[in-house]
This record gives sequence, structure tokens and C-alpha cells, in this order.
Amino acid sequence: MSFFCSHLALQHSYRYRRESTLSSEPPIVQTLQPFVEQTDTPVRVDNGLGEWYGRARFDHPSPATLPILRGLFPSLDETWKPSITPNTSGETVQELHNRCAYALQYIISKEDEDDRFNGRTEDRAILMCTHAASLIAMGRVLTGHMPEDLTEEDFMTYTAGISKFTRRNLPDRERPVSVKKWEKGMDIPKVGWKNGRGVGGGWDCVINSDCSHLTGGEERGWHFQGDEEFGDDTLATEEGSDIGEDRDRTISKL
Repeated sequence: MSFFCSHLALQHSYRYRRESTLSSEPPIVQTLQPFVEQTDTPVRVDNGLGEWYGRARFDHPSPATLPILRGLFPSLDETWKPSITPNTSGETVQELHNRCAYALQYIISKEDEDDRFNGRTEDRAILMCTHAASLIAMGRVLTGHMPEDLTEEDFMTYTAGISKFTRRNLPDRERPVSVKKWEKGMDIPKVGWKNGRGVGGGWDCVINSDCSHLTGGEERGWHFQGDEEFGDDTLATEEGSDIGEDRDRTISKL
């Protein structure tokens, strides 16, 4: 199994023996439409991979409900239940990583379970499309590499960039991984992924936000800057740092 991840816009299509497509929010669903139309692949919306907002004294916006979204995007899979819903009051950077770790562990375990049930053994891939902060966290929890400096530019997030992660260790079909189901009001279930372990057997990043398919190349890269966590007394005014060509541009929330 492989993960193909894209940031914000998908401009290039990959074909697999079997596809699963995961998204996080309405703009991302819209981004996936060209791929969906070409491959007739259903899209699963999972809030666990959704946008990240720093902690605040107010509620951040939440995506529309699935019935509303299906009215706009009929390709959405109405049978998929999201792994977890982010705290509407925001998250710390560490909580973002924990949320993505749990969400990915949940998604991978569901895919492994589906493979076992159907006796499927062929290699396949999952395409995911999300936002910059979540994509960085996903790269870290998949590979198991959490830098001491959270602002380290390890996983790139250029607009429409394509990243690929390949699985190191296949699951033991006789001993499936059990994942505790998150319920509203619960803390994020703990998932051991650090120190190179990674979720779901660990993954290697073999493509890191490749933009060779884009005429303009790498644009609007983003990384954590260290002032994203909103405290009780001080609200940050900038939520990241552009690492593309236009470094001096004031950026908005991606």
C-alpha cells in the first residue's frame, strides 16, 4: 500500500490497480474533482485529516455536514465514518500530530481489515488531499520521525505538490491491529509512532512534494514557524512561513 498526498490542488493523476481517495474539507473535495471524474473514484471525507487551527478563545469554523456536501459533490462516500473530529477551540502543534496519528492509524486499519475480508493481496494506493500543516504532521507520523525543532522543514507542502509514502512493514493478517474508536468528548486515543516507528507499520517518504508536473514549479510552500499556538493572553498574527520564491509576501491561512 502507498499513500499519495497532495497539498491544496491536484494537477496530476496517478492510476492504480485500486484507488481509495480521502479528503478533509469542502475546498479539498473540489480540488479532487478532476481526479474523481477521470477515475470514477468515490471520495471519503475524514475530519481527522482536516485543517489545523491554533488554540483560541473562540470556536473555529467546521466543515459542512456530509448530507450538505453530498448535495454539491455526489461522489462522496456516505458510508464512511470520520475517524475523529478536531477540537473546535483549536489545537496545539502536538495535538495536531496526535490527531493525525490516530486518524491515519484508524484509516490504515480499516483498509487492512477490508483487504483481509475480501482476500485482497495486490498492491494498491490511497490518494489523500489536505492542507499544509496537516500534511507535515501526516508525513511525520507516517515515517515516525518527529524533529526536536517543530519548525524544521522536513516535509514540503508546495501548492499542488505530490508526495508519496510507501509502507515498510506489511501487517500480520493473523494478528490485526485493533484501534480504539474515538467518540465525541473523548481525548485523542494514544498511538505509538515516534522514534522511527510510524503508524501502520511505518512508511518511507520516497517523493517529497514534487512539482515537476507544474509549469510554475514550486509555489507557496509553508512550514511551522513557532508562533502558531494561540494562548490565553496573546493571539498570533501569522500562522506559518512561506518558503517559496515570494518569501516576503504576507500569507493567509492555507
